[in-house]
Amino acid sequence: MCIYLWTEVITRWTWTTGPNRTTEAIDRDGKKRNRRREKADVAPVRSDGLVAGLAAPGMGESSGIGSSHDATSATATARRRTPGRWRRIARPGAATRPPSQPHPRLIVATVGSKEWLEARERGKQQMLKQAEELENMADDVPGLSEEDLAAWRAYKAKFSGYMRWMATDEVTIRPTPPPSDTQEEQLSAEYMEELLAGREICPQARNFATLALKHYNSKRTHKFEMATVLLSKCFAEVDGQTFAHVNFTAAPEGQSNSITGKRLFFAELMLIPELQVDETAEPMRVLNVCTIDDSCYGGCHLIRRDIKNTLRNKMDYERCHACSHRIKHPKGDQFIAGHNSTRMPYYSAFPAVSCMQPPN
Repeated sequence: MCIYLWTEVITRWTWTTGPNRTTEAIDRDGKKRNRRREKADVAPVRSDGLVAGLAAPGMGESSGIGSSHDATSATATARRRTPGRWRRIARPGAATRPPSQPHPRLIVATVGSKEWLEARERGKQQMLKQAEELENMADDVPGLSEEDLAAWRAYKAKFSGYMRWMATDEVTIRPTPPPSDTQEEQLSAEYMEELLAGREICPQARNFATLALKHYNSKRTHKFEMATVLLSKCFAEVDGQTFAHVNFTAAPEGQSNSITGKRLFFAELMLIPELQVDETAEPMRVLNVCTIDDSCYGGCHLIRRDIKNTLRNKMDYERCHACSHRIKHPKGDQFIAGHNSTRMPYYSAFPAVSCMQPPN
């Protein structure tokens, strides 16, 4: 008898507090009991706004048995709203949306009509007003250096004249040229030198060519020396990175006067902004240098290229759209930048003004 009682005590202790009854299991059972109590306390709401089991004032009271039965059945079928599950508001369809309206300042009119002439005259008057406002600005701006003040006065004199010129009828808008393309060329170094003879060499182009030739000689046994610096173009891509393309001619060391030894070169460089703060470092890094006298292509910046190949994100990897046709390039897979066929990143701040010649 004692043995049986002692066994029952051990069994009960093991079930309630023993190692088989862990703290997690006890907490889990407690949470289940709390959820059951919460469900029992929730009273569903009927469609008329009343709580199930309660009668509205003035409508008579139900009997205790009927009310208890209604409340019990409604509670059993009640649905608790799960947090985060909300009913979406239906958006209006395309047919019910109001039509898009043009910009209030946008005038849609036929060329030569009365509305077109009035809008053109208003544009001229606005351009003259802006030119007058620019001319009336003070020449001496506090806080500017003498160099900045001189640049400010030159800017006022130049662009006020442009504005007044564009307000006249002497400005001719060039139509969009038809699509064309640059063809493969085989140009000698002597031909490029003769083509650009008598032109003043830009210090930027000389610096780019010197860096490129130094990089080229560092990787080869037979060295070249500079013959003639030709042209260069510095431009920025959409992501803000700055690149440069340059053409130059070079000849093997000791053969600079030889006609047959000269080669036509192309080089691509990239600006490293972090190196600009170091006065002892060169911020331009050479990416590629190659000879192109056997096969080259001109840039497509001044034309609208008739592209036959498939574009990827409007990138034309066959040509350079940042340089003009005067700068010669290898095949598109040998340089990184200049492939954006929209040409939008490669335009200057005033692309149309740069080629205008306003009257003095």
